[in-house]
Amino acid sequence: MPAALAQGAPAVTASAAVTAALTNNADVKTAQANLDKAQAANRAAQADPSALVAAKLSASGGQAQAQAALRGARLNTLQSTVTAYTALLEAQENVALQTLQVSVDSKAVQVAQVKQGIGNATALDVNNAQNTLSGSQQNLADAKAQVGLASARLSTLTGLGAAYGPPGWPPCPSSAPP
Repeated sequence: MPAALAQGAPAVTASAAVTAALTNNADVKTAQANLDKAQAANRAAQADPSALVAAKLSASGGQAQAQAALRGARLNTLQSTVTAYTALLEAQENVALQTLQVSVDSKAVQVAQVKQGIGNATALDVNNAQNTLSGSQQNLADAKAQVGLASARLSTLTGLGAAYGPPGWPPCPSSAPP
């Protein structure tokens, strides 16, 4: 990993991201509140000696349904968070790759210019190398934008803020890259 990417920065592991998402996710919180409400209603129905069997069964079924909804919300949050985390890792790896490609293409332009200077290349060769470099620079800019998007998605899911990313990577940008 390039030294520039190994800076000390706030980092979050996949496990911590999932834990934060399960704690902070609105769907999980809503499902938990609905379960708490269903449990209270079930306890009240089961404790009421005048309640009919159908009412007790309905309350028990409502509690089971709320438990299933909570499990579903937790599973969806888990899946979304892991997907967002891996998307951020992939985007950051792509930035590292595109950064190296820009470096290689910059050297290729220099080589083409030196070759042109000694008569072993044409202006077209230099122009082709510069066009390749321009394409790589655009790919790098696109890759950086993807990091921003992936970071925002993970931030939204976890509630940790955009300054957090996977261990060993610099802070994720909170806005679009330059």
